[in-house]
Amino acid sequence: MSTENNRLVKIAIVDDHSIFRSGSRMIIESIKDTYQLSVVFDAENGRDFISKISSCSDKIDLVILDYKMPVMDGFETLQWIKKNHPEIRVLILSFYNESSIVASFLMEGAVGYLTKNMPAEKLIEAIKSVIEKGLYIDEFILTSLITVLKQINYAPQDFFKGEAVLATNVLTDREREFLQLLGTDLSYKEIAQKMHISPRTVDGFREALFRKLNVNTRVALVLYGVRNGIINP
Repeated sequence: MSTENNRLVKIAIVDDHSIFRSGSRMIIESIKDTYQLSVVFDAENGRDFISKISSCSDKIDLVILDYKMPVMDGFETLQWIKKNHPEIRVLILSFYNESSIVASFLMEGAVGYLTKNMPAEKLIEAIKSVIEKGLYIDEFILTSLITVLKQINYAPQDFFKGEAVLATNVLTDREREFLQLLGTDLSYKEIAQKMHISPRTVDGFREALFRKLNVNTRVALVLYGVRNGIINP
């Protein structure tokens, strides 16, 4: 998703409450200082979303997605999006703030999670972060992830696909440094600058860790780093 000012960012809102769809649209359309944002359509549930995106000629960049909805809920909708449109980024906006729910959405590929009692500024902050950095991680999200790890008798395979997760001693010093920086709100480009390497080399670090840990999201890498003491929030 480009951050150029002349780049139009196309958004869809999926929520079964019309008042929240309208409110979210108003907040999004109020962001005029940096980005051109367009709410292409809204939908009242996942099935309605699938119908509308299937007939939509515009390429959607970001979906603002509710959790609890009739017919097809947010979790099912996220799974459908990641399977059929993996390039679309999904930001969850929900009443629910249980740590297990937050962690489940992030592990499934959502790039951020917000509760509906947050101030409008938070939604604006999250959207800008997703546009600029590809994800939105704040104290609430990190705390939720850490809480989940503490609440269960955690084993790496509980969160990561594959038979086993490699021990931390298989990571190189530079991979560990890269992993630590993933636990911040830095974009991949900013991480490259911090490590004094090229963006292509950062891509190489990311893909190497994806292969070693058999995961495919930044949040999964952050979880691994937190659990193994590499990232200290």
